[in-house]
Amino acid sequence: MSRLFDEELDGYVALPGVALVMVLISSEDEAAVRPRLHSPVVRPGGHAVILLLVRYGLAVMLALAVLGKARHFTAFRLSLALPWAGAFAIIVVEALAVALALSPAPHLMVGIAATVLGTAFTAVQTYQLTTGGQAVCLCFGAAERVSWRSWSRAAVVLLAGLILLMTQP
Repeated sequence: MSRLFDEELDGYVALPGVALVMVLISSEDEAAVRPRLHSPVVRPGGHAVILLLVRYGLAVMLALAVLGKARHFTAFRLSLALPWAGAFAIIVVEALAVALALSPAPHLMVGIAATVLGTAFTAVQTYQLTTGGQAVCLCFGAAERVSWRSWSRAAVVLLAGLILLMTQP
């Protein structure tokens, strides 16, 4: 006989802010505990903690980038020589990636989004560095020329995505 419960998760940890409904088929059979929603439920341990740190670290980093670009939108748009809609689309895509990272979406989805963003950002930065481009990077609201420092921030987004992709069960 099954019963709903939400007091104790029998050793399972749910991501903060995620509504989780569990069904306990038998209190003695831990293997019978199954999540009813597609939320990232993980066993506690080093692996889970690392994934959570990567996921939320990625969300914070991208949120800071969104805020920096939005605060200095005109300068950001002009630095890329893009029309208004193109610069706005970049900010929206980053904001959606933040929302995805903070949602109950599986790590795989967040990893795909971060890998795509990180690949695009790293490719643009690499192109600028190898061709001697003098573009200004306004990634976090501060105007600075493209450098290995700006490249490394783009690479961190890519690395976070790859970590989330490669640690799937």
